[in-house]
Amino acid sequence: MKNLIWFIGLTALIAGIIGCATPSERAQKLFKSGEYEQVLTRYPNEPIAQEARAKLAEKLLDEGEYQRILDEFADTPSAYHAKERIAAKLLDEKQYQQILDDFPETPAALTARETVARQLYDDGKLDELIQKYPNSQAGKEARQVLGERAYETAMNLKGSDEKIKALEAMLISPIYAGTPVHETVQLALARLHGAQGK
Repeated sequence: MKNLIWFIGLTALIAGIIGCATPSERAQKLFKSGEYEQVLTRYPNEPIAQEARAKLAEKLLDEGEYQRILDEFADTPSAYHAKERIAAKLLDEKQYQQILDDFPETPAALTARETVARQLYDDGKLDELIQKYPNSQAGKEARQVLGERAYETAMNLKGSDEKIKALEAMLISPIYAGTPVHETVQLALARLHGAQGK
């Protein structure tokens, strides 16, 4: 009987101690045991809740729950990784435009942009290519091609004043900036101005 009373007393003491734990302590305990959703559900205002959000998002990332991460945990570091993985999957499926529309900041978007730009180049849609993707590799090639055409047209004009006017327009155009033809235009203008000065 003495042992029973002692046991009941000990049990009551333990229950009292457990019952006296603060919300913060209970949240910490749940966090340590990996019960992140419980932390968020029961103790959303505790400081540990933000860490629990991040940990839960990491867990969901490992489980492939990418859309849930974007929907519910967009403010966590895992959201960017979820975007990367969705974009990579779309890249495998050749869904280039969707990547460019929905995930433009991912590495897959660079590949998608270059692929779409190359297709425009191959299709001869140079103006559209330059408008949409001027700094892609294909865009640079297209700007050079158009620059060479414009240079040839300018140099075939009658009279040096007309040539100079056309070349000066090319020189200030952002389309040709940074291309090899831009330097060719500068040299041609220098020659024409020098010839006029004589």
